[in-house]
Amino acid sequence: METFDKVKEIISSQLGLSADFEFTMKTTFEEIDADSLDLVEVVMAIEDEYGIEISDEAISEMECMGDLVNFINDLK
Repeated sequence: METFDKVKEIISSQLGLSADFEFTMKTTFEEIDADSLDLVEVVMAIEDEYGIEISDEAISEMECMGDLVNFINDLK
């Protein structure tokens, strides 16, 4: 499974989003109504899935799905 698809699955699960929600690499966290607590939960799930650590500073710089996916891919 590609990183984008896995991240989409994790975010959908953590935030209870419909499977029909159309994510793109440009989908912002604001568009999916993710607040800071939601992002922490998403990041924790992603860290567990990929065995990585994402710093608070890195999280604060992320604005969209593409930022998160690219960050993960850069660590792989």
